[in-house]
Amino acid sequence: MCSLFIREISGSFIKKMIFIFINLFLASKRWAKPEVTGEAPRTGRHGHTACAYKNSIIIFGGQHQFNPTLNYRECLNDVRKFTPIANEWEHIRCSGRAIEARWNHAAVIYENKMFVYGGVNSEGKKLIDVCVLSFSMRNSFIYILNFFL
Repeated sequence: MCSLFIREISGSFIKKMIFIFINLFLASKRWAKPEVTGEAPRTGRHGHTACAYKNSIIIFGGQHQFNPTLNYRECLNDVRKFTPIANEWEHIRCSGRAIEARWNHAAVIYENKMFVYGGVNSEGKKLIDVCVLSFSMRNSFIYILNFFL
């Protein structure tokens, strides 16, 4: 079985964004939308990162759809884990110093840590910090560097 993570967007102004996981069953060569359990994200997002970690996908940050009433697009700093084998979502609650919500950042997982760099916050400010999510330290965010141009 292979899994594909896609984002569904409807409308020319992104009226609705939805996370969709689709599984490809290799023996039958058929795609199917799995029944998922756990704490799935309530709404879609974009500009997030998704990194493979062991048998899961770790999703960090991104933005919600634009809110025309508030004339604002909310950035996120939550951490979600999806395990395709179990079709299970988990909202990872982090302790320690939380990093600023962001989108269009970069992230990589090395050993048991996720390194997050840069991005843009909800006010449009470009961020140039580096932060670490340590999976072995009970998912603590550790703020390690801040560069100034």
